[in-house]
Amino acid sequence: MGTEGAGFLYVSPDRVGALRPNVAGWLSHEDPLGFLLRGPGLLRYDRPVRSRADFLEGGNVNSAGLAALEASIDLLQELGVPAIFAHVNRILDALEGPLVERGFRSLRSRDPRQRSCTLSLLPPPGAGVIDLQRLLGQRGVSCSTPDGVLRFTPHWPNDAGQVEPLLAAVDASLAELGR
Repeated sequence: MGTEGAGFLYVSPDRVGALRPNVAGWLSHEDPLGFLLRGPGLLRYDRPVRSRADFLEGGNVNSAGLAALEASIDLLQELGVPAIFAHVNRILDALEGPLVERGFRSLRSRDPRQRSCTLSLLPPPGAGVIDLQRLLGQRGVSCSTPDGVLRFTPHWPNDAGQVEPLLAAVDASLAELGR
């Protein structure tokens, strides 16, 4: 729920050695600031890459993005992950059954303890997932299609009142596809 280009990563100290950099920015190297502070001739790209997880910090800090990320984390902590999980799964519970009735095949676990906050479905026979996603997008529904699966991922700002309009968009999209 933060902005694009901001995030964080934890790497267990015992796994840092398994990381292999494919690219390195100026902050990835040992003594990354030396060329800025100690005179000419120090801007070299053959310097060793740091052997700590922070070698992944390749360039300038995205200060605005990190401030937005902090605000997002504060809100997520205030709401609480268990409450967000329960809220999102109530929405997905309300969505899953009607979509299955329309011919979709749900890939969601039957065991609520093994669920995430994503509803992945295979579209009804004859409805291409890419065309369906495009038509849903034209109707204001945001979803993705990883590996040929239609995926809905609501979050805390969404509410159950959005299920009926989403189903109406699905119905209109399926009708346009001739289903």
